[in-house]
Formats: sequence, C-alpha cells, structure tokens
Amino acid sequence: MEHRQSLEVPYPTDVVSFLPYVCEQLQTPFRIRVRTAVQEEYISKTEEKSKKIRSKTTLVQRTSRTQQSQDVDTASDSAAARNTFYETGEIVITALYDVSDRLVELKFNRCREIPRLLMKIIGLCVPYQPYLSKITIRWSPMSGVALYEVAKFLPQSQVTEIILDDTSVPENHWMLLEHPHLKHLSLDRCKISDTDCIVIANKLVYPLVASKILSILSIASNDITDVGANALGEALRSNRTLQHLNLAGNEITDIGASNILCSLSEFYLTTNELKTKRQRLLEYLKLKKEVYDKCLLELTASSKEKSHDEFSRPSKKKTTSAQSKKSVMSVRGEPSSADTISMRADMMTTELIGSYSDPYSSEETKARGEFVSCVGNMSLCSLNLSFNNLGFATVKNLLNVLQYQETLCQKTGPGLMRVLIEGNNIPVECAEYLLMDELLERAVSKAVKPVRKIERGKPKIK
Repeated sequence: MEHRQSLEVPYPTDVVSFLPYVCEQLQTPFRIRVRTAVQEEYISKTEEKSKKIRSKTTLVQRTSRTQQSQDVDTASDSAAARNTFYETGEIVITALYDVSDRLVELKFNRCREIPRLLMKIIGLCVPYQPYLSKITIRWSPMSGVALYEVAKFLPQSQVTEIILDDTSVPENHWMLLEHPHLKHLSLDRCKISDTDCIVIANKLVYPLVASKILSILSIASNDITDVGANALGEALRSNRTLQHLNLAGNEITDIGASNILCSLSEFYLTTNELKTKRQRLLEYLKLKKEVYDKCLLELTASSKEKSHDEFSRPSKKKTTSAQSKKSVMSVRGEPSSADTISMRADMMTTELIGSYSDPYSSEETKARGEFVSCVGNMSLCSLNLSFNNLGFATVKNLLNVLQYQETLCQKTGPGLMRVLIEGNNIPVECAEYLLMDELLERAVSKAVKPVRKIERGKPKIK
C-alpha cells in the first residue's frame, strides 16, 4: 500500500512533480529539474513612483542603476543555473510562486537548448495554471518549432508577458503576437533582422489582434535598420495600444527615426487607409444590423409569450373594467411596448458588439480640402532610441513632435512622456534639450495627477 502511494501519478496542477514525471515516462533524451522560488510581495509606494517618473522624463538616461541591479540579480540566478546545468546535465526550470502558493512565472536560464518536446509537455500543464502570467527564457537557444509549441498553448493560458532576451530564435516570432492576451513582448538581443521586424510590425497594424492588446514591445540590440524602423512607423499610424517601444542599440538613422516620429504628429491619410476605414465602418454597421435583428426577434417572441399567458388566464369580474380602462388611458402617455423592445434590443446589441471604435474616427481626423488628416498617435508614451546612428536632425524632429502634442487641444492619449536618445551622434548640450525636458515634464504632470487623500465629507466651496 505504501508502495502504491509512493508511485502516485502527479497531476498537471503540480508543475514541480508533473514535469519530471512525464519526462521520465516518455524517456526523453534530456533531464529536467524544477526549482521553486517565492515572489516578493508587492508594496505600493506612490510617492517614490512619482519621483522616479519625473526623473525619467529627462533625456539623460537615469535608469542605468536599476538596470544594473536587475542585471546583477539575473546574473546571479543565471550563474547558479549555469553551474547546475554543466555539473548535472539537467535543464533547470525555476517555478516562481506568489505568497498564496500560486504559480505566476516559469524561468529558463542558461540552457543549452530548449527542446520542442519540453514545450509540448509544459503545454499540458498550462491550462491548469490560471495564475501563470509570465514566461522568461534567457540565454537558451530555441528552434522555430519549439517557439511554435509555445504559441500553440498560449491561447489556453493567461500568459500576458513573454521575455526571450538573449535567446536565439531563427523564426516564428510573429506567432506570439497572435495570442489574444499578450501585453508585453521582449526580444532584446535575439538577432532580429529587418525582415523579422517587418513581419512583427505588420502584426501591429489595426485591426489585428496585437494592435488591440500589446502595450510593451522591446527589440533592443538587434540588427534593425531604417527599413525595419519604417515598417514600425507605418504600424504606429493605426496602432492605439502600444505604449512603450524600445529600439535601443540598433542601426537606425535619422531617416528611420523620422518615419517613426511622423506617425506621432499630424499626417494625411492615404487612399488605402481611407478605403479600409470605410470597409471597417460598413462591416461594423452590417454586424450591428444582424445582431440587432436577432435581439429584436428574441425580445418580440418573449413579449408575445408573456402576453399570451396573460390573456389565457381566467378573466376577472366586470367590476374591474373601469379600473382597467383608467390604466390603459394612463399608459397611453408612456412609450409603447414596441418602442421599449426596440430600445432594449439596441442596448443588447451595444453590449454584445461594443461601440464603434477606429483609429481614424471622426474624433481623430479632420478634413483639409480634398484630403483627410489624422491628429497622430497619442498612445505611445515611451520611446527609446538610444545607441543608434541618429544625428541632430532627430533632435529637431523630436522637439517639433513634443511642441505639436503640447499645443493639441483634444488628445485621445497622453502623448510622449519619456524619450531616450543618448549614445547617438548628437551634441552633449544644446537649447533644444532644455525645451524638450520642459515639455516632457509638463506632459507627465498632466497625465500623472498628484495623490490626494480621500475626504468623505462634503466638498468645500470657496
């Protein structure tokens, strides 16, 4: 009896026991070991956050210390994993749990290679981990088919963040952007070329899935030139969800940066953009009409059933006829049942398909003679162009963008609040820097309101 209990099959809910067990049963050519760690409890410090945000508004990079501390932590973890791997030949996986003993992250560090079969096995556990929100793979080469397995189990998960820094993946990056929950994707130092960047940028064009979900994209220290930057600039014309874009350490010049910055200020819509805008509107109206008709039929049928049940009841005495006449006379001033059903059907339709939303809606476009212009992308808040091949022309273009966003009256978003351009062929000091710092500080002060104590009493009127 004791022997049977010791050989009890672990469930997918227990990742620490299930993964090694399945690998042993399948006699995989690799060995794995799952380590556990506890995530530190989050403590909100609003005052310190506001100070950090203000310090980041300047053009001089002031986040190097925090990055160095993170690098030190990750270096220590990766060193331990590396030593363990080379000593035992195992693939070490770190399962990070929160204080409530719920799996929130899976980490892979310093693996010789991530096998496809291992990703398949992990895919068996993912549906049973509702709090798993992050997957980190660093210094661990992956094949395109292994990444394909990751993309396969993502729709069955709640993963919102994928970190593949320093991981050489030759293909299939774009598959991750088809996941409907992915909000943060990091591909730093992954040998991303212009071809890969174009494919990624095409996935960010509205109305694709990534254009509505992804808010952070980091592709720093890759092989991206002006060709890839141009594709990203085209995607930013219609994307209204991406808030942080990291392009540091690439080979972008003033030409590529100009195409990105042009999408952040007023631009004219092309013929194709106007055509697709009208197509989206027609598709929405067609869908709304179909859903409205279905809702109207259901409500009408249900109201007829109710009225039939009421008439089928035994009639009351004639003494109540006078009262019924009075009630009919009083109801005449109110909306009829048909109008009520129509209003309810309209409300149900809006709840089912939502209100019409488009990056080129009437709130964001203006008619200028024969052309139509867009106010620009006001959703991108953070842009990192450090350590590229930029010149003083980018500084001027950036100042023009910030001045334009400052003077814009009706904003659909906060606009740029953080810009990093150090490490380029630009002056150390100039008057433009002071102006940009002031504009960025104003943008942050408008977007981040000061924290006030909640007073439950009546407001004072001066």
